[in-house]
This record gives sequence, structure tokens and C-alpha cells, in this order.
Amino acid sequence: MPAVEDAGSGCELRPQDSVSLLAMASPVRRSLKTHLPFPRLHVHVLTVPKNVRERNAIRLMWRGTASTPVPVNLSFVMCLPNSTESLTKETHEHSDLLFLECEEGYLRGLLTLKVVAAMKVWRRAATDSDLFFKVDDDTFIHVSRFLEEVTHYWRLHGGFLYLGVEVEPKERAGELSKWSEPDDIYKEAKWPRYMAGGPGYVLGKGLVARILDQGLPQKYPVWNEDVAQGVWIQELGRGGVTVQLVNVSGTEGYGKPPLNYCSGPWRDFNVLLVHLVNYTEMQCLSSLVLRNDANAD
Repeated sequence: MPAVEDAGSGCELRPQDSVSLLAMASPVRRSLKTHLPFPRLHVHVLTVPKNVRERNAIRLMWRGTASTPVPVNLSFVMCLPNSTESLTKETHEHSDLLFLECEEGYLRGLLTLKVVAAMKVWRRAATDSDLFFKVDDDTFIHVSRFLEEVTHYWRLHGGFLYLGVEVEPKERAGELSKWSEPDDIYKEAKWPRYMAGGPGYVLGKGLVARILDQGLPQKYPVWNEDVAQGVWIQELGRGGVTVQLVNVSGTEGYGKPPLNYCSGPWRDFNVLLVHLVNYTEMQCLSSLVLRNDANAD
């Protein structure tokens, strides 16, 4: 009997559906009981040294969490550069840069190795957090609503939560692109369900511990980091671990024509995770969140 359960209630979105996002009904807001515990969330934003403007926009985006009951720790994750001189000022001002022993890149598994390195560092220091959230530095997050969803599902599923924008299983036959994987790494005809890497995904502490303790990144060194998580989660399920998959509203950002995220009334913006947003759009959206004016354009 499969041990991977689908606990999601969010809207299921495909990349090609993103043009219709603003026409969707606004999701129901969670009314969270404040006497119950809140999860401690560690946000790991994958970035590279040159993306200073993106990091500043993300800091603005998360600034409002100071008034929420969910403790949030924010880290910008990058591989240790040859020289950190250009980052010295930023490090002193913000103290939120996390340097790892890895090599920057996307192809041939480099990004997977970077994510695994972040998971290992977090696991060693995770006494003060419950959830590992990996996200790209070009993703806008509707923080308050996202934290409501994360809190709701963490209270239900605890350390075995796997939450994000779900990608349905895909046939592997005929894959010909820069994202293609070697056949000897994963021999099954279909990729498993997984959460898209760009918009980001949340892993409970119990899942991170089992993925690392069982050596799944070494057994299945899948090149694409989001697909890799899906493979490792599938293996945990086959081994008897009950993993709770939760799909939330979001987009990978590859729809055509692209959304103009800063047009139309704010009340119609109902997406939790939006990938492929530039820093100007992110600042615009963050300012709308802070204004909290349903009629704002």
C-alpha cells in the first residue's frame, strides 16, 4: 500500500495555465487558533553572489513576518566564491548569507548538490526550526497567506510534510533537453510526483533526516533538484514512511503570454508562490502586501 498521501487542497496549476491565475476565485483565508503551536520555518533562498538586488527585494518581502506568530529564519544560500570581498558589506549589514562548499551551476547535478549541502547544514543546526523551505531568488511569496497554509498543514502532519506547487508524473521516454537525465540514475519509465523547485517546497524535519540518514542523494543522484526530491520522497514512501504531500497555489512562470503581476486590483491576486519574477516586480508586489489595500492597482 503506498505510504505517500495527498493532503492538498490548493488549486492545481500547470505552467500553461498561468495566464488565468488572476481570474481564479480568491482562496479561503485560514483562521488559525493562536493557542496552538506555530512551526519554526527556515527559508533557504538559493542565490548567486551577483544577485544583490534580488536579495534586497526578498528581504523587503519577508520584512512583514516580524509581526506574525511564525518564527522565520532567512538565509541566502550560495557556494563559497573565490573571493568574498564584494559581499563583505552585505554580510555585515544583514548577517543572512550562508556560504557552502559547492560549485555554482544548474546542469549535471550541481544544483542538487547545493541543495543537499544546505539540507545537511540545516539538519546539523535544526534544533531551533521545524521546516526546511527551499526557494529560488526570483520567486515572489505572498508571505502572510503562505505562512497560514504552512502552519495549517504542519499542525496536521508535522515533520512529514512535503508542500509546494505540484508537478504531475511525466514520461521519461523521448526526453531531449538540457534537463534530461542519464538513464542509469533512475530506471523507471515515469518520474514521480514532485514539487517544482522554482516556486519552492517545504520539507518537514522528519523527511530531511530520513533522506540524509538513508543516503538517498547518493543512491539516487538525480540531476534536477526538484525531481530528485520527488524520487527521494517516493523511496521513503516505499520504505513505509507516510509522507504528506500538499499542493498549494502557484506557478512555475513558464506560461505564455506571461502575467503582468503588477496590474489589476490587488484583491484579485490570489497566488501564494510566483516563480520568474524580477526584482522590480517583487518590490511592487511586496509594497502591495504591506499596504493591504484590496482596491490598490
